[in-house]
Amino acid sequence: QAPPALIVDTFINLFESNPTDSIFIFNCQMGRGRTTTGMVIYALWKRKCDLCQIPVINSPQKKKKGNTDNESEEKSNIEALINGEYDAVLSILRILPKGKQAKKWCDDVLDVLSHMQNLRKAIYQMQLRGSKAVSDKSKKHLAHRTKNYLQRYCLLIAFASYLLNDYKMVSNDKEQKEKRLTFGDWLGERAAVKNCIYTASLDD
Repeated sequence: QAPPALIVDTFINLFESNPTDSIFIFNCQMGRGRTTTGMVIYALWKRKCDLCQIPVINSPQKKKKGNTDNESEEKSNIEALINGEYDAVLSILRILPKGKQAKKWCDDVLDVLSHMQNLRKAIYQMQLRGSKAVSDKSKKHLAHRTKNYLQRYCLLIAFASYLLNDYKMVSNDKEQKEKRLTFGDWLGERAAVKNCIYTASLDD
């Protein structure tokens, strides 16, 4: 599920309190979902601080064949979902400062780290698995995982928006850190954004 903002701030404090050339190792129980989330948070922070360059990975374009209008529309809908254009995501983009740029930053990092897991694409893949599941138990389990992935994606986009608009890197000076606007504070001032993140679902 989407980590609390306090966890994100804990990561930021950890990054800031170590040399910029430090190596961080992220790992969770399965070594994929939460691991990738931590890596994305770190990569976004490094990008904001000009500590790394994130290459843009363009998906290869398939040659168009003589598809019917229905086939073209279905393909277009699938591509939109793979690109993360869910209603919940579009809703949060409308209220986030620099929302489209934040999503682009997030997607660029997710694509670079896709050798672990591409969270954006994993939402659609999990949704597809749920639609093909036979038992109600499996459908419910997969729907829950899909919702968790979607909420995590929304949080990462919001975090990118925070970095782009209001984050300021500070030294280890305790007084400066206490005065600066944390991600938790930033999110707390935006009730609508916070609500979008933690209630996001495919039903939105």
